[in-house]
Amino acid sequence: MNFPSQKLKRIARLEGTPTFVYSEKILKANVARILDASHEHGLAGRIGLYIAYFCNSNPHLFEIITREKVGILLQTQEEYLQIKSRCLSAKTIVSPSVLSDQEIDFWVKKTVPINLSSFEEVRYFIKH
Repeated sequence: MNFPSQKLKRIARLEGTPTFVYSEKILKANVARILDASHEHGLAGRIGLYIAYFCNSNPHLFEIITREKVGILLQTQEEYLQIKSRCLSAKTIVSPSVLSDQEIDFWVKKTVPINLSSFEEVRYFIKH
């Protein structure tokens, strides 16, 4: 998307910063391009496309992402509660850097797939 700097300055002045400017048309085209490439290379059904919520937790943006059948990558319980409060029902996966036993229990109860990052986390997950 190509915006003249004057328009961006006006948006920042009116809306404050940080403000995210995006094109729904370009977002949809990029999602389609990625999914088309997965089909062309025989990966359809073997990979999943997830967009990290923490990069831009704009609810309107994630409504588009959900409609496009793209998943949401989460890092925290707070992010999960935010997407649920906005009734976003996309596929989700959790991929934080470190999880406590209580956090593992939370994700298991919610039946959200988890990327575990240590042997201790794996041991706890298997044991409980």
